Amino acid sequence: MSSQREEMIAALAALLGAVPGTTFARNNVDTGDYEAETSNITLFDGAPESAQPLSGSPSHEIVHVAEADVVIVNQDQAARDSEYDRIIEAMEGLIAADRTLGGRADYAEMRAPGAPSTERIMGADNIKAATVEIALWYVAAKSTG
Repeated sequence: MSSQREEMIAALAALLGAVPGTTFARNNVDTGDYEAETSNITLFDGAPESAQPLSGSPSHEIVHVAEADVVIVNQDQAARDSEYDRIIEAMEGLIAADRTLGGRADYAEMRAPGAPSTERIMGADNIKAATVEIALWYVAAKSTG
């Protein structure tokens, strides 16, 4: 039987995997070997940010922060920037449309992406990448979720 935390992250993975036009992976260590002209999202499970006991209850309110790496590979800067913006907006839209992840979380929120980095790689397409934190609030019987 899966933990509440695992069910919640699996639901987030299913949601982000539905971003159109992207290659999605979960907990895949980046080798930096991306196909030309691709858009990639890799979700990492992350870790609890806080676990506060609820007053008068053995339960805990937990904030778990997962991280999604967004990597756009494209030689054309305008196309790369446009695709990056499209993916960030699509991720935010999907999360906003299902804040409870199908009832598995009390609330899900995408935080503002970190500053994107753009890299030029000799002999390869250029990339634009950023890490996006997704905060997941839920109540669990124990502090470990």
